[in-house]
Amino acid sequence: MALAEAADREGRAVRTRARSIRRRAGQAMAEFVVGLIAVLVLVSGILQLAALGQAQTRVTQAATAGAALAAKEDTYLEPAVPPVYLDRVTVGPDGARYTRDDGRILGDAALIHREVLSHARPDEIRAVAGGGNIIAEADADPELVEAFGFVRAHSVGPPVPVLPVVRNLFYRAERIDMDAVVWSVWTQGLY
Repeated sequence: MALAEAADREGRAVRTRARSIRRRAGQAMAEFVVGLIAVLVLVSGILQLAALGQAQTRVTQAATAGAALAAKEDTYLEPAVPPVYLDRVTVGPDGARYTRDDGRILGDAALIHREVLSHARPDEIRAVAGGGNIIAEADADPELVEAFGFVRAHSVGPPVPVLPVVRNLFYRAERIDMDAVVWSVWTQGLY
């Protein structure tokens, strides 16, 4: 009888240990799956940011190359598209600053004259530095593009596809369009 009770106790202990091991194995599997999902989301985000960074770099380099070519021209080519002077930005419905839904309150070159150049005291600079001074020239010319001799280049790159994980969790769009505008100073063919 004692032998049977000891065997029964040992049998229960073995079954309890086996259940405990199975429970721990199940918990470990669940933790592994949760960790794997977190790592996959992180890797997807890093890959998406890398693709966006690479595409933006390519587009900006193309626009910069275009502006450099325009800056080297012997004759000044006034930009076909005048610059947009931005006075301030109002936050849009999404509550995030500097996104597509924000309102843009445009300014003009006269605003720059009033707010910036007037503080530079162009008359005093003209008296001291004489002609050819950029502040004095900008003060005399209300259209700053011509005063500073800006040239413009615009480049549009291929859209970057949004990874499904990123699309489902963060950004609900199929693709992100990339473009860049670069302004440069006309160097009158110097370099």
